[in-house]
Formats: sequence, structure tokens, C-alpha cells
Amino acid sequence: MINEEKLRLMTRAALLEKNSRHAFNINRYFKKDYICFHVILIWICITVAYVMVAGGAAVVYIEQYPEEAQEMDLGMVLFTLLMVYIIIALVYVIISMFVFALRYDRAQAVVRRYNSALKLLEREYEKEEQQNALTEAVRKEQEGLLLKKKNAVRRKGGSEE
Repeated sequence: MINEEKLRLMTRAALLEKNSRHAFNINRYFKKDYICFHVILIWICITVAYVMVAGGAAVVYIEQYPEEAQEMDLGMVLFTLLMVYIIIALVYVIISMFVFALRYDRAQAVVRRYNSALKLLEREYEKEEQQNALTEAVRKEQEGLLLKKKNAVRRKGGSEE
């Protein structure tokens, strides 16, 4: 006999597990570790991209305007580039902190729903085991009564002969 409640819970747990593999991977980390790891990756990517873009822009500017490039105050240009880098990096790091914190929280919610479904499924199995144990006890009791009746009939039948 199929228990529809168990089937429904198993289906829900299987769908959560199948569709949320990324959430289970995120759940392996502590929240702070997950956020820090991804913020560091974002910071490295921003640094590499900024160096490439700034270097490319510098090369193009030097080739197009060689006289103006020689007359520029190099210290001021480097200071401006550094300030722009710091502002861009801070903006991206702050945004990424919020994004990855939100992703972590959503993954935790999925894992909580999955664990809840598993707990409900475990309760259904416990109920079924209790019912089976009760049914088995009743069946054994009925078999015992039948044996007693058969033995009583045999004794009566045996004493008459």
C-alpha cells in the first residue's frame, strides 16, 4: 500500500536536492568564510581588469599624444589612477558583500526546507513502523488465540477418546 504523504515528502525532498545542488555547495561554508572568499575573488578580478584597462588606455594615450604625455605630471596621474581604482574596488566589494550574503541566506533557506522535508519524512516512517508493530502485535495475539482454541479443541477431542 502506497502512503501518499510519504510519497509527497520524498518527491519534495528529491526535487529540492536535484534543483538546489548549488545551495548544498554553499552550505558547506560558514557565512563569513563564503562571503570573504568571494569578495577576495571579486577584488582580484577587479584589480586585473583595472590594470588591463588603465594600461591599455595609457598606451593608446601615449601613442596618440606623445608630446602631451611627456609634459604630464606623472605623480598626479598615478594618484588619480589610484583614487579611481580605490573607489571602483570599494564599490564592487561592498556590492559583492551584499550579493553573496543574500545568496548565502537563500541557500540556507533551501537547505532548511530540505531538512524539514526529511524530518517530516522520518516522522512518517516512524508512524508507519509503529503501525506495523501494532499490526504485528495484534496479528500475533490473534494467532495465539487461534492456537489456544485449537489446543482446547484438541484437548477436548483427545479427552473424549
